[in-house]
Amino acid sequence: MSRVTVIGLTGGIGSGKSTVAAMFARLGAVVVDADEMCHHLLFHDEIKERVRRRFGPGVFSHDGEIDRRALAGLVFKNRKNLKALTKILHPPVVKEVRTAVRNARKEGRTRAVVLDVVLLLESNMERLCNVLVFVETNRRVRAKRVKEKRGWDSDEMERREKFQKSINKKIQMADYVINNSLSKRETFDQVRHIWHEIFHEST
Repeated sequence: MSRVTVIGLTGGIGSGKSTVAAMFARLGAVVVDADEMCHHLLFHDEIKERVRRRFGPGVFSHDGEIDRRALAGLVFKNRKNLKALTKILHPPVVKEVRTAVRNARKEGRTRAVVLDVVLLLESNMERLCNVLVFVETNRRVRAKRVKEKRGWDSDEMERREKFQKSINKKIQMADYVINNSLSKRETFDQVRHIWHEIFHEST
């Protein structure tokens, strides 16, 4: 069983973590998108029942599926709701992440697994990581991205960020910081430099 380095990505909302994750994939990493896992878990009957008991029928659409927008409206209203949803989703997500890492080790097809998780630090999933990389992007760029991709205004972005660790705290916890306010080429150069440092390769 080969050794696999687990790289955790952190950053503010709209910082471009998924873009950076894709760049690591170009270098040979396997990317684990925990947020995509959460999305799929919301279709599981057991999870839906727990969500219904905790948050009520108002977070379900007419077809019986969870309305993610309605659920987010409750979850990002207070920390108690966010904690409740995390308690429901965190254990199965961690289990799937561990399985993905274990499979990567067993198959020996990569030297690194990248965890792309919105609330990596807030859910204590950094404990699964060997290396933490913070993706830094200036607020103006982040606000523009979330406006275009998610339709959020600056108030919505700020409201959600209140439930995350501060940018400064995330930077303090990181082993590396990537400036993603630059061109994609410059961002990729930083990703490649970090990759070489982790695996002691010459550039």
